Amino acid sequence: MKRPAFVTGAVISVVAAFVVGEGCGGSNPGPGAPTAPTTPAPTAPNRQAYTISGVVTEYHGGPIAGVVVYATSPSGDAQTTTSTDQQGRYSLFSPSMGAVLLSTWKSEYEDAFKINVSAQNSTANFVLDRGVKPDPLGGPVAGTIRGDEFLPGDDVFFAGLCSHTACREVDWSGFGDQQSAPQVEVRLRWADPTRQLALYLSRLPYWEAGSPPPAPAPDRYCCSSELVATVTLRGANSHIVIAFEQAAGGPPGPSDSEPFELTVQPK
Repeated sequence: MKRPAFVTGAVISVVAAFVVGEGCGGSNPGPGAPTAPTTPAPTAPNRQAYTISGVVTEYHGGPIAGVVVYATSPSGDAQTTTSTDQQGRYSLFSPSMGAVLLSTWKSEYEDAFKINVSAQNSTANFVLDRGVKPDPLGGPVAGTIRGDEFLPGDDVFFAGLCSHTACREVDWSGFGDQQSAPQVEVRLRWADPTRQLALYLSRLPYWEAGSPPPAPAPDRYCCSSELVATVTLRGANSHIVIAFEQAAGGPPGPSDSEPFELTVQPK
């Protein structure tokens, strides 16, 4: 499932992000340098705008090139964007002097967000996950969830739940769109009865500028080793994760992991 993309009053198709800005450089920085800003530097009204920079890496992997990084001002009327270089680095100008919404997008990776990025915390690193992509035809998909698998960036969809609970997001692409709102049965199985997994379903209204509205508490499906939930998918507004809640009676540690099987059947 790709998260919704929001840009100055318009929703971008498939891409989920608020657009972030960048400024232009002169001479070639060389193959090992971060991508130079590609839009004009702020002029007189925005002279105090600051630079945002960071590194984007894959979960349990190396740097990711070609990740689009977006920033949007709180009002939504100013945006800048850039892409990561071969070392996963990026650098861009803030579109405003105040705090901005920062987000990322790259095909086959889950989107990540950071809210209230400002001159005081202008280094923003991201760790991106490939998520879990179920079979639209209803076949089982095998995966593994790990104890250190947290949603990247600021967790704006699950009311902060997945910022401290290991969560693996499910990719809904291929299961209808915002208009069709299909109903599906989600079935999760795992073998070890000493491990507790759960399904969390969250829905967040579209937003067009600034910080997202507060996310409501997600629906939670727990706690047998075969969970079945019937959910109505509403395009990019529906977000579901597999959560790793317990291992041997307590929270899982970073080295804990549990294989699972996920099946999604249209109703």
